[in-house]
Amino acid sequence: MFVQTNLETIGSPFSMTMFGMTEQKSVEVISIAQALVGSITFATYIFYIYFKSSNMELNFRLSCILSILGLGAFHIVTFPWPFLSNPLQVYTEKERLAYKVEHLPADLEPVGCNTDKFEW
Repeated sequence: MFVQTNLETIGSPFSMTMFGMTEQKSVEVISIAQALVGSITFATYIFYIYFKSSNMELNFRLSCILSILGLGAFHIVTFPWPFLSNPLQVYTEKERLAYKVEHLPADLEPVGCNTDKFEW
């Protein structure tokens, strides 16, 4: 649950910063991901109803271990490893303000990390 809450909360800003997505693209990608999560959840629900899985004996210890391994694998796979991607795209506060004030087209939206906001 904690991982899901984190993804919902910081998913859009993280994807915009780390992957250089525009606001619109970020919302689109997060929406698709949430739709997939909902579909998988619904499929699991149907599985439990159809196969009457509530009557099955489950090995709770194995279930917990597999869940922890799955969450660990998720974090390892989604980590932005420096050898897998291009360098982080950067922009300045001046570029962001110019985009907002001048109402530039969406394809000219500054993407990546605001170097005036983050010094690292």
